[in-house]
Amino acid sequence: MNDAYKDKADAQREQLEATWDKFKAELKEASADTRIAFKEKVKEVQNFFDDQTR
Repeated sequence: MNDAYKDKADAQREQLEATWDKFKAELKEASADTRIAFKEKVKEVQNFFDDQTR
């Protein structure tokens, strides 16, 4: 019984670690995309205010 429980726990741990690694990779990718989008939005806002002050 203990071996079956341990095997199930090991399988769940491996699945959780794989899910966590996938999540971290997606988060890193999304973070890069978000930084790029934020920089573009900042430029857009700066251009808007530059146009307003001319």
